[in-house]
Amino acid sequence: MSHHLTRFIPTLAAVCMAAAACSAIPPRPPVEPTARVDTFAVLPTEAPEESDSASGGAQLEAGALTLETLLTDRFKNRTEARLVSRDQVESVATAATGSRLMVAREIGAKLQVDGVLLSTIHRFRLRNGDEYSADQPASVAFELQLLEVDSGRVLCNLVFDETQKPLLENIFSFSRAAGRGFRWVTAEELVAEGLNKKLDSCPYLPAGSSSTP
Repeated sequence: MSHHLTRFIPTLAAVCMAAAACSAIPPRPPVEPTARVDTFAVLPTEAPEESDSASGGAQLEAGALTLETLLTDRFKNRTEARLVSRDQVESVATAATGSRLMVAREIGAKLQVDGVLLSTIHRFRLRNGDEYSADQPASVAFELQLLEVDSGRVLCNLVFDETQKPLLENIFSFSRAAGRGFRWVTAEELVAEGLNKKLDSCPYLPAGSSSTP
């Protein structure tokens, strides 16, 4: 018994020393983005054509307009951003073939920008009720993609998907609920909140582009 204990103690000591050494290793600094996106184009928001109902399609169109308006307001005074109209997109799309990303890359090349920001609305369900009593909460989902023109790489693929829930269903969302004034927000407010959050998380956008002026 004592023989086994004698063999076990050095082994335990070695494990403890190794664990201490590992914990002493400082964390690696975050890797800086290698790509440079000094200028970028902002394309109009798209919505999927398929929808379960006519009302669902109408809500998606309203959501696309909401997201597109928010992006326009954010970037219209930014010298590094170029807002692209739907007519401009269609004129390039008729001459180019391929996926939406390929068309976006062609637009970026024509505008001589480093990147292209694409946006897609996937769900836009309105709140049914008022801010303190809602039978149906707001629910939105959208996607942002930042495409590098030269390489064709998607540098940032950002997805926001949230259906507001009562505080009692998720006690960990207390700070979020407090920031919203403990009220049921509108779908438009939910899109604006998600847009701020997602743009702030993309390190490739030029300084100042991801925050409200």
